[in-house]
Amino acid sequence: MANMIKMTTQKGLTLTELLVASFLMGIVMVGIAGFSVTIKRMQDTTDKQAILAIQTIAAMTHMERNISRTIGGQSDQGYASGNAGTPNRAYWSFRQDPSNTPYNTSDDTWRIYFRRTTGGAPTFELRTCVQPAGAGAAQGPIPSFLGSDPCGQPNIQRVINKIQSFSIVQTVNNSPSTLDFYYTATITARFNPSAAAEPIDNPDYTLSTRVHAPGHSWN
Repeated sequence: MANMIKMTTQKGLTLTELLVASFLMGIVMVGIAGFSVTIKRMQDTTDKQAILAIQTIAAMTHMERNISRTIGGQSDQGYASGNAGTPNRAYWSFRQDPSNTPYNTSDDTWRIYFRRTTGGAPTFELRTCVQPAGAGAAQGPIPSFLGSDPCGQPNIQRVINKIQSFSIVQTVNNSPSTLDFYYTATITARFNPSAAAEPIDNPDYTLSTRVHAPGHSWN
């Protein structure tokens, strides 16, 4: 029997098929690149929001812990707020009794939170310090900012440096049917506080909480 010869045929791509394939591949690659950029931007945004949330929650936790230790009564509320210093600073002060001696007020202290309201970039910072109770320089609820005073360096601590707005509001209702007393603290922080807000690249984060002071006689 004669040898049978198996013949194969080869078919190449036409120019049209090659162009179509290249076009489709280009669409796929552009889609992958665009999807990758979107995922990367979402990841960056999530990271910024997470970092901002952690910092804001940490600041609020610091304040909750200290505000809840406020002592006072109807004649002495153990709370003061206002403005002081040059440049101007807004402050919120809470009287505490770290020695746990309720009948001796001479060893009480004031936990003070403050932020600059004029004078540039430090307006983004919320700071805190402790001063002894009493009257005179570097005592009482009004923060003193001289270097040798208790509220001077290195006794000042920075709580957060991304503040956009901040407030602490005291609520007192001493009617016999209610007898309610609490503080409401609200922080709005921004990832880059010196730039305009942008939901993706420069998000804001707002946190508000109500704090009761068990050691206060209104409770």
